[in-house]
Amino acid sequence: MHIHSWSQSCSPLTGLNIHFFSRLWASVIIFQIPFPSRILILCDFAEMGAFRRLRDMGYALFFLAHLAMIILFDAQLVMDKKLFAKQLIDFKNQYVKDYKDPLVGNNPTWFQSFVWLEIFAYVPFLFFGFFGALAGARWMRIPSIMYATSLITTAIPMLAHILHDNFPAPKVGPKTPDDRMYLTALYGSFIAVATWMLLDNWWFRSSGFSTHKIEGPKSTTTYVGGKQKKN
Repeated sequence: MHIHSWSQSCSPLTGLNIHFFSRLWASVIIFQIPFPSRILILCDFAEMGAFRRLRDMGYALFFLAHLAMIILFDAQLVMDKKLFAKQLIDFKNQYVKDYKDPLVGNNPTWFQSFVWLEIFAYVPFLFFGFFGALAGARWMRIPSIMYATSLITTAIPMLAHILHDNFPAPKVGPKTPDDRMYLTALYGSFIAVATWMLLDNWWFRSSGFSTHKIEGPKSTTTYVGGKQKKN
């Protein structure tokens, strides 16, 4: 009796171990390369509860920061300046002076279209996504994939513009390789976070690694002489 109950209580743990080692073995077979295999193994461990919670908190902070940046900074490029405090306008002007950002300084029309996309598409997602990430909500998966994909898609032409276009006076733009690298690091950080978010939600949240349920013994129903009897 004790042995039987012990085996039942350990069965979910056994299933979890089988799932983990099957993933581990599959990674060795598929990749056959030490470095990517190590990444996959570390990501398997990353799906443990503590890291998942830390990851979701990181997403929440990123969503909040991006939301504030859109409302307080980017929106100045397409909306009436009277809507913003003088301190916010001064901050934007000082940023352009210090970092020579051609996107914010020159405000081309195609970049303004991206800002409108942020206002109408990103702002609603980031608002609800902040609370969804704090709660670790499962409904966040598909919206996060869409947000991350859009963020990568829009950031790539921005980087190409910064790295390869020329900015003769009086246009604002980077003048030295260091200026370009500063801006590349700034915009590239959004691509890095969005890429991680895309892979994380596409692969790990759909892998079922964190969806194991502990179930007790199931009862069956039979009929004896026309009467219902539970086993």
